[in-house]
Amino acid sequence: MLKKTVVAFYEDARAFCYRNGYRDEIEVVRNRQFRDQTPKTFLIEYVYVVLNAGMKNQVAEQIFGNFMRNDMDPGQINHEGKRKAIEQALEESEKWFSGLHAAHDKLGYIGTLPWMGDITKYHLARNLGLDYAKPDRHLVRVAKVFGFKEVQLMCRHISSETRDPVGVVDVVIWRYCNLTGGLGADDQEYYEMVHLCNNCQRNSDHDDDCPDKDDPVGGHVEECDYYKVLPKDQQQDVVIHRGFRGKED
Repeated sequence: MLKKTVVAFYEDARAFCYRNGYRDEIEVVRNRQFRDQTPKTFLIEYVYVVLNAGMKNQVAEQIFGNFMRNDMDPGQINHEGKRKAIEQALEESEKWFSGLHAAHDKLGYIGTLPWMGDITKYHLARNLGLDYAKPDRHLVRVAKVFGFKEVQLMCRHISSETRDPVGVVDVVIWRYCNLTGGLGADDQEYYEMVHLCNNCQRNSDHDDDCPDKDDPVGGHVEECDYYKVLPKDQQQDVVIHRGFRGKED
């Protein structure tokens, strides 16, 4: 039996989302750029992400709709912790937005805001047009099925093969799993685990065939945001960030 690669799975998931009426949702993410954000859009995305944290998306959408229809009234939010975070955002979002623009490590800055945890900060970063994927339970399961150590690696690999932005890869896989229940351990036999060349991170079983194998670049630049978001125990691997090749010393 010919097993399906992660890219083929993604392309099937994208076609499924298109057929089921989610093309507009995907295109909104495709066209979103951080440079286009304003204090108002930042506030709206922050509220949306906070409401979605730990809650089924369809329920969070209803609460968010009520909040927006009632002139951003935090009284529409029953959860005390989320309500307090949103009340603070209504007062301080312009200051937060200025701080985000000034921050070199924008993901790290987002993580300092109220109610932004280790997963939620990626959600807000993606929704603001930054080049990250949200490592929620659905994407973590898919990454595991295909043999990726980490969601960012999987999404960047798919992005490099399809030219879809990382945020689009994220929302396609998430929406597909949200609608279908996603992948689990029982699906492993139907999919091909990835084998990434340690030199170029393309899908390859044999590093010796990589044209870059004799041209290593020593040391990873501190400015590489992709490297910094990886857990410490994964930073020993070769990491690719927009064409940069290198190994940690």
